[in-house]
Amino acid sequence: MYSYPLFKEKMIIPSKEAQYEMDELELDLWKIKEILEQGYDASLSKRGENTIERAMIRKDKEIRVVVVLVERKDISYWVIKHVGKTSRH
Repeated sequence: MYSYPLFKEKMIIPSKEAQYEMDELELDLWKIKEILEQGYDASLSKRGENTIERAMIRKDKEIRVVVVLVERKDISYWVIKHVGKTSRH
């Protein structure tokens, strides 16, 4: 069974589109966890109640991660909605 990293004691699971973005940027779930835990708040606008956007500078590029908390009656987990890279301003 695959071991998912945890963020705030909940699993981090990529959406299908986010997995494509992660593959393109050569990032794995453990790097995403690092960005979520050690990165800075990167929200450019108000996000939903259970949405977090964090970023980290890597090789003169800003890597952004957007996650949404999914809460079901028997389990809660973070879904990665977007992973992107931009030039540093």
